[in-house]
Amino acid sequence: MKYLAPVVFLAWAWMAAPPAKADIMTLTSGNSTLKVDPKAPRGVLSWVVDGAELLYEQWFWLRTGADEKEYELIPPHFRLDVARTSANKAGFQYTGGGLTVQLSLTLTGGPVGSLVSDLMQSIKITNSSLAPIELNFFHYADIDLGGSETARFLSPNAVEQIGSTPRRDGVYLNQTIVDGAGLAHHQAAGGSAILDSLNDAGITTLTDADDARGDGNWALQWGDRLAPGQSLLISEDLNISDPPVSVPESPASTIILLTGALAGCALLRRDGLLKAGQGVSK
Repeated sequence: MKYLAPVVFLAWAWMAAPPAKADIMTLTSGNSTLKVDPKAPRGVLSWVVDGAELLYEQWFWLRTGADEKEYELIPPHFRLDVARTSANKAGFQYTGGGLTVQLSLTLTGGPVGSLVSDLMQSIKITNSSLAPIELNFFHYADIDLGGSETARFLSPNAVEQIGSTPRRDGVYLNQTIVDGAGLAHHQAAGGSAILDSLNDAGITTLTDADDARGDGNWALQWGDRLAPGQSLLISEDLNISDPPVSVPESPASTIILLTGALAGCALLRRDGLLKAGQGVSK
């Protein structure tokens, strides 16, 4: 599935609205339901497709050059200024640490029983201060397949996850992020190692570990220097489908494959314009 860059701008325009009360927000479309809590740990805390829960947690952490640790994109370190939903869409805007962060989510489900679902995510991080900012941005995901899971980076920009307890036969998730600037590190791990490192009192640099077993999860890290007024733009499209997939596991294994040009960030220049012709697929 392809998306052109103007979709991103429509997302920002849609969320340009007065602040709204935010608790757990539920997006629905077709066979899919997504739950988001923009003010509490876990962030995106549920993604159900045709009755199968495929996600435990997915959210974002940030660190600037002045910080001694990473901070999750929730209050109190980042103030939630806008929280808005409309059926299958959610938009949030946060401020803190000299940054303005805009996040837009769009859920597009398929027909009941199709095992098709799509989640579009757009993140825009702008230096709203008067000085340059050294930025590190982290995307953490714990896809919940059950049993003894395997998470394996096929390359720095593609990760495959398989669960031993099937939720649905052959479920496939394909993720692509637009463009390549700034992607620095990745890590697959079992248990809580990555999450603990993001939440502890120290600075995290992902280890570039490619394989993990157990409760498999993974994270990506971007780094860039933003001048005043400059923005880092990340656009992702997570697409769940049920094609035939050839793996050395039982046909009943549940598969989550995240692949594509996951070198995904575009550093916007002072004019703040996204280069024409960039697309998003996932």
